[in-house]
Amino acid sequence: MKRVLVLGIVLAGLLAGTAQATVIEGDPSGVFQRWTDEAKIDTPPDPITVRDGAPGECGYGTEDQAAPACAILPDGIIITRPDFINRFSFWHELGHDFDAQVLTEEDRARFLELIRLPGRPWDYSEPGVDIHKTSPREFFADAYAECAASGTDPTPPILRHVLPMKFGPTWIEGPIRWRQICRVIDGSLTSQAPRP
Repeated sequence: MKRVLVLGIVLAGLLAGTAQATVIEGDPSGVFQRWTDEAKIDTPPDPITVRDGAPGECGYGTEDQAAPACAILPDGIIITRPDFINRFSFWHELGHDFDAQVLTEEDRARFLELIRLPGRPWDYSEPGVDIHKTSPREFFADAYAECAASGTDPTPPILRHVLPMKFGPTWIEGPIRWRQICRVIDGSLTSQAPRP
């Protein structure tokens, strides 16, 4: 009987998730609020406003190069391309807002250690190289999206397929490091001092 009770408590905890509810404004369809509520980690504490973007507004110069979404920081605005947005892209942008609202320098330093880039500037970029391939800020936003999708699951589907192609296989090596990264993200909100 004790095993059944313990198993039931563990399963209830896993199914409940840990995400804190972020209010999404400007979302008449409710899809972004639903995706936020489905995140398996904490979400930003302050409201986020979502709005449609003009062609090229989130781009690198042309409409063809435009990203599916972008975060306007520290304003708590996510601009989307409704024809191209998906859950991972939205969670990536939510990760930028989480970074801006929640992360401390200590959280960022711990993340950099876990991805084996200690001391790299958070906004690091290389001339002529896509910022998404060099910037710890972007690596964090992708890791946030992974954790939102999978919690501390050691083998999330996106991690197995997207991240090794995008960043190479070395920065996240296996389930232990993955769980550590998600715990840094999920624990950073609870480690914060009360906000003014």
